[in-house]
This record gives sequence, C-alpha cells and structure tokens, in this order.
Amino acid sequence: MTKKTYPALYTTSVKGTNFHHSGIYPTLYFKILPDEQRYQNDLDYREYMDFISNEPYDAITHKFLLSIPTKITNDKQAFLLFKTNVDIQTVKQFCIAMLDEINYFTGTNHKADYYMTETILLEIGKTPSIFKSSKIGEKLTKTNLVSVNKIILEGSSNNNDNGILTSFETYLYMKNQNKNEEQDNDEEIVVW
Repeated sequence: MTKKTYPALYTTSVKGTNFHHSGIYPTLYFKILPDEQRYQNDLDYREYMDFISNEPYDAITHKFLLSIPTKITNDKQAFLLFKTNVDIQTVKQFCIAMLDEINYFTGTNHKADYYMTETILLEIGKTPSIFKSSKIGEKLTKTNLVSVNKIILEGSSNNNDNGILTSFETYLYMKNQNKNEEQDNDEEIVVW
C-alpha cells in the first residue's frame, strides 16, 4: 500500500502565521492570461495587465478572510494557502467573477489558469515531523502538477464591474496623473 504524498511548498519562517511547519493545506494557483495579440500591440493594455497581475491574490485574501489565505512565492510562482475551512467552489466562482470584471474593463475575453490542490508547508532548515515525513512529495514548482492538472477558466456571460479589481479607466487615469506630477516636478523652481 502506497502512502499519499503531497507536493511541498517552502517558506523561510512560519512564525507569526496561522500555519504550521509540516501542515497540509488547500493551495490555489491562479493566473489571468492576457490576450496575446492585444498584449503585443497595445502598450496601455500590456501595462494594465502587468499592473493587476498581483491584484487577484489580494482580492481573494480580502474576500476569504476567515480562511486566512496567505500568499507564498516559490520559484517566482505565487500560490495562496488557506486554512482547511475554505469553500473551494466559492473560491472558483470568485475567480470567475474577477475574469468577468476584466472582460468588462478591457472589452476582451480572458482566460485564467486555475489549480487547487493540497500541499504540505515546510519551513526551510527545519526537519519535518516523524508522522509527516513520509507524506512529503516533490516541490510543487518542480513538478508538472500545475501544468498538467490546471483548469482553464473562462468568464461567464455576465461581464460587469463588481468592484474587485482596479478598472482599466482608473489605471489610465492614475498613469496620466503620475505623468502630470513628473512634468510638474521637472519644472525648475527659481527662488528670489
């Protein structure tokens, strides 16, 4: 009989968090995929998609506060760890709502990579507990689990502004404000 192993995520410290070394937690990988053609041709769109790339993780963290989501980055890939009391279907619906919102803001249909699994959280330099040491699998970013098992999410037909992410118009406004402030700062001030 083979024992079930869990892919591992590593952290430098678990102090100050509600997660434990060698704990097994639901883990989310979510990445909004930009429209490739528009990404190559439209500078504002490219900058906007780069700007909001981390916003979905922040939005999920604020929405599912009781599940204590925590962002962990391994090998420059971001993941969200949840406590065990998370409703996975609600998280998936929320991800679809974010896609709907981006579709509404940009006028382009987007897709996203979505993968939910359970991982074992390990603190670097600390030995795992005896009972959990046989359950440790490969590092999640070193496996092909995400690329093989991910689901391609598509938005629903209900594209609207839910107030979750920064809108495209707001981003363009902030960008223009920053340009105006930089121009004002470039003016030479002469004191008499």
